[in-house]
Parts: sequence; C-alpha cells; structure tokens
Amino acid sequence: MSDAVVAPPAATLRPHYPSLEGLRTIGVMALFFQHTGYTTGLQARAGFGWMGHLELGPTMFFVLSSFLLYQPFVSANLLDRTPQRWGRFVRTRLLRVVPAYWITLALLMLFFRADPNDPLSGGLKVDGWRDGLAIFGFAQTYNPDWFFHGITSAYTLNVEFVFYLLLPLYAYAVARFTSGRALGEKVKLEFYALGAVVVGSAVWRLAIELLFEDERRQCVAQAVTGDAHLACAAVQWFPGYADYFALGMGVAVIASWRLARAGEPGWLRRIGALGSWWWAAALGLFVIYSGVLGTKGLAYVSPMKAEARHFMNAAIVVCLLLPGVFGAQGRGGVRWFLQWKPIAYVGLVSYGVYLWHQGWTDNAMEYTDSRPLHANFLLITGIAVALSVVCAVASWYALEKPINRRRDIPLKHWFRPVPKK
Repeated sequence: MSDAVVAPPAATLRPHYPSLEGLRTIGVMALFFQHTGYTTGLQARAGFGWMGHLELGPTMFFVLSSFLLYQPFVSANLLDRTPQRWGRFVRTRLLRVVPAYWITLALLMLFFRADPNDPLSGGLKVDGWRDGLAIFGFAQTYNPDWFFHGITSAYTLNVEFVFYLLLPLYAYAVARFTSGRALGEKVKLEFYALGAVVVGSAVWRLAIELLFEDERRQCVAQAVTGDAHLACAAVQWFPGYADYFALGMGVAVIASWRLARAGEPGWLRRIGALGSWWWAAALGLFVIYSGVLGTKGLAYVSPMKAEARHFMNAAIVVCLLLPGVFGAQGRGGVRWFLQWKPIAYVGLVSYGVYLWHQGWTDNAMEYTDSRPLHANFLLITGIAVALSVVCAVASWYALEKPINRRRDIPLKHWFRPVPKK
C-alpha cells in the first residue's frame, strides 16, 4: 500500500453513497419476509424453506451501521485530523434511535398488545415493570425469558446500542496506538485490530455453544415455560455479533484509505467494476446457506454448523455491499435498482418499517381472521408492509427528521425554527 497522502476536503471524510439506502431496504424487507413467512407458515411449505433463512437483514444493519459510523473516525485517523467527540457521537446516535423506538413501543403497547402467554406468537408482550424497563432500556436480550418480549427484533437495537457506546472508545484507542505512523502502517494496524475483534467474537460464540451445548438444546422448549438458560441469550449479545461490525469497519478502512492516498489502485477498481457479479455471487452463497447449511425453524443447530452459517451470512452481505461502495455509482443494473427512488425511499424510512412491522403483521393476522402458520402470505405481507410504510413515513417526517435536524442544537432552543440548509 502506498504511503502517498492527498488530504481531501473535510466534507469528504464522510462521502455520500447513493446505493446504501437501497441496501437498507433489502435488509428491512428480508427481516419482514422472514417474519411474515414464519407467521403465515409459508416457509414450512414445500419450495419456500429458503424464506426461513433471511437472517441477512440484521447482518446488513450491523455492517452498514459500522461502515457508515466508523468511516469518519478512520478517515480522521489516516489523515491525522481531529475526530468527532465521544459525547457528540453518542448524543447523535441516541437522538436518532431512542425517541422513535420509545414512542413506537409505547403505541404498540397501548394498541397492539398480543397474547402474553405465548412467547412464540411474535406479538408484543410485556410482563411487569421489570420487563418493561428492560425493553425500554435496550436490555431485553440479557434475560432469556424476555427475549421474545417487546419488539422481538429489537435485540438488534440492543446490540447496536452497545456498539454506539464502544465505537468512539475503540477509535480513540486505535488512533493513539497508530499515532505518528505512515499511512500504510496505519492501515495494517487497523486491520490487525479488527482481526482481533473477529477472533474474539468467534471465541465468545464457540465458548457458549460448546460449554453450554446441552442447555442450548432446550432453549425453545424452556422459553415457553420461562426457564431458559442464560446461554440461550448470550450468543445474541454484542460480543457474538462484534465480527459483523468489524466487517463493516474493515470496508470503511479501505474506503478511507482510498480517500487518503493518491489515486485508486487497480485491484480496487476491479472490485468496483465487477458490479452485478457480486450479487450473482451473493445469490450462489445464499443457495448454499439455505440448502446445504439450512435449518428447520427454531430447531437446535450444532456449534460448527452455526459458525459456518454465521460466516456465510457475512459473506453474502459483503457481496451485496461492495457494489454500493466501490465502482462508478452511476453504472450497472444493481446500482440502478438500489438508487431507484421507490427502493431508496423505503430505505430512508426503514427504521420506522423495522419498528412497526411486527405490530402490523400481528394485526393483519387478526383483521383477516387468519390462523398462525396457515395464513395467506401475500395478503398478510401486503397489508403489513403497506401499513408499516405509512407509519414509517409519518414517523420520519413528524419525529425522526425534525430531531435529526436539531441534533446539534441545545435542548432549550429545540422549538425554534431551524433554517433550511
């Protein structure tokens, strides 16, 4: 790697990637279809088992989040600039995530409560004030008996919340360790640090899966009775997913190195030029993931198979991501699709879709008088997607966007008009 540095303008420390909103849409729709496929029973029918393997949704969230949030830090490090402060970063992330989550959760609790005695129904459940406090405090995954409570997919928010707190500290430590070194040496040390995160994450998962293998075989049955072992939830904590975040951060290192050096190397141009071939590779990997490495519902998965699935999932997401970061963003069918206005718009409001999809799926089942596992997938998914998008759009314009515009304004001035940029 060349050590030649060309300092770009400060604004380029966080470049705009026009295809990434479309990738958010893919992530949230994968999550949506996996859940409605389970609720309606479609994924248990012949030819549709692959729908039970759309775990790439949460993985996509983690990788995109870490890529976008780490790039300003690593760019500042490679260019010897001052990074954003820990306090400002955490404040920004809290304002982006917490208000919409709390308000949506409160509305779902008021109007969309599900059967609290059925932990596998996918509905919104809250048992007592301690459970409620954990759900509102991004801590439901730390008690296996509460894992299916609240917005069940919010376990990903619990993981993201820890990442937000740790990322500036990690960036500061790496910057201190690499201070005064040449560009190429800094990049190598960045990857060594991320490699250590990947190894540590794998050790965490394998330790739990191997040491508590017998207990984990009973996780689903014990969740029904409220006696699940802590090991049933521990693999879903931040350390178990830290390697996914490291993956996105690794892509951010390469993207920032590209900004910091004189010109783009040939191998990176070739990666970008492959474009649609990366998506073809992702499809091939998904066929293996859902076939050879496939599982049945919530059945127990052996440690080695679980690890193979974990890394295969990461490889699929990387193949989907690369055309959105590298290469000419105005060329190719994949990038056109990702930047197509309807797809990009859903990505813009995807956080709201993520928060509302469970409540509207449950209510679509109720409104159509459908039986769990024996429902019309297209009908239920169509109703749930439409209503979730409507709520997400309302959330974006009435809550998320106004708060985002005021994130750097003192609270006492929040209700003053904000000049348009």
